[in-house]
Amino acid sequence: MYKLKNTADHPESIEPFGLLRADDGRRPAFDAYRVVTTYLAGFRSARRETQADATAVTFDRGAQTTTVLWNAGKRPLRVAVRAVASQARLVDEAGNIRTIRPAAGVYRIDLPPATCRGAGAA
Repeated sequence: MYKLKNTADHPESIEPFGLLRADDGRRPAFDAYRVVTTYLAGFRSARRETQADATAVTFDRGAQTTTVLWNAGKRPLRVAVRAVASQARLVDEAGNIRTIRPAAGVYRIDLPPATCRGAGAA
């Protein structure tokens, strides 16, 4: 993403890198950007962990902790995240929220396979 809105009267708008389309319709990146700015604002530090195709980045936000998870593989994964509270909000890239509760001290989260052909999804 490098601009807010694509416009039809500029040749550089052929590539859809704006958060909004020329008709003001939201691109998927709009919601993803909103989620990132909401749940990662004010973080103090971050720690990255990788295991097989799953990656987790945990952000210390003072009174809150946010962990971002993704799957770089071609198959769905179930990951276990150590619980630090009696419940958590599971937020997807579109901003949909669901409350989850741990079992045996961990949250079990299903990650869909990667949808692009990046280095990890080959």
